[in-house]
Order: sequence, then C-alpha cells, then structure tokens
Amino acid sequence: MRFSDLMSETLHSLTANKVRSGLTILGIVVGIASVVAMLAIGSGSQASIESQIESIGANILTISPSGGAMRGPGVAMGASSIDSLTEEDADAIAGLDLVSAVAPSTQGNAQLVTTDANSNSTVLGVTKTYQEVKGLELETGSFISERNVKSKAQVAVLGSTLAVDLFGSASEAMGQRIRSGNMMLTVVGVLTLMSRVRGRSSPLTNW
Repeated sequence: MRFSDLMSETLHSLTANKVRSGLTILGIVVGIASVVAMLAIGSGSQASIESQIESIGANILTISPSGGAMRGPGVAMGASSIDSLTEEDADAIAGLDLVSAVAPSTQGNAQLVTTDANSNSTVLGVTKTYQEVKGLELETGSFISERNVKSKAQVAVLGSTLAVDLFGSASEAMGQRIRSGNMMLTVVGVLTLMSRVRGRSSPLTNW
C-alpha cells in the first residue's frame, strides 16, 4: 500500500468517527500534559529542597569544643576542664586539603541597649570570612572587615529584624551605638531579611 493511500484511509477513519477520534486526541494531550506537569513539579521540588539544604550549609562542617564530660583511661574530666578552640586551631584547619574557607566564631547571649529600646539577643563574634561561609547578604552598610578584626574595633552587623526592633529601619540603624555589657558597638551594616544567622535577630560583632 502506498503512503498516500495509507494517509487517505487514516483521514477517512478519523473523520468517520469524529467523537472517538476527538476523545483519543484529548486523552493523548491530557496524558502528555500530565507527564510534563509531573516532571515540572518534580524538578521544582528538587530545586526547592536543594536550595533549602544549601541555605543551611550542605557543604559546611561545624567544629565545636566538647561540651560534655570526657573520660580518659581511668580519668574523668568535666566540661570545665576542656580547652576552647583557638585561632591557631582555625589556622590549622584552614591549611587542610579540601577546606576552602574557615570562619571562627563565638556565641553568647546579651542585653542590647540603645537610647530608646533594648532587646535580649544572641550575639556572635565573627571574622571577615563568616559572610562568605554563611552566604550572608547585606541590605545596607558593610560587613566586618579584616581591619576591624586586627584593630579589635567594637563594631556590629545587625540582623534585619533586630535593626527594626531597635531603630525602626535598617537605614536608621547605620552608625548608631548599641551597648552590650561594657562594650559600645557601632552599627556598620544590616543583613537582608533572607539572611539567617542562628535566627535573623542575631547581631554579629568583631571576633
């Protein structure tokens, strides 16, 4: 049978049974659309999950000094006898293969006081590399610099929520002073709303 005859017979069959042909075509279209939709949903879900994993640091390893008791051969040591990690430890880790960046930090809770407001918050002491490692973005100002670290400058970068709580807005927070214990910190930057650092309200200070 010639191709032209085959096409003619096919067209005749389609036109002779229009309802059945229409339903068949509709079924094919719906089936293909469903498959495409499922693939799109799957790809979107995968991208969303990967984004969430990356946001919490899929390639980040956190190293902390032991907080519990340690038991050696015949000797039990309490947590108070365990040394904290030092800058030398951070330098040693930075020299390891496959380590692209090291961001030493320390953490504590503090009462932050301004002229018109106050807030209890978690305070992190960090270095310049913390921004790169955590993928933090600034809404305004700058992050803690190497110069700040070397000079032990009393500066702070605020989370967006804390900036609003203390000063009303990110722009108003810039250059303002915050008292934390015996320290007077100057605000040099404010993180974007999407930046998460153990809770958006955490201020970052010179380590």
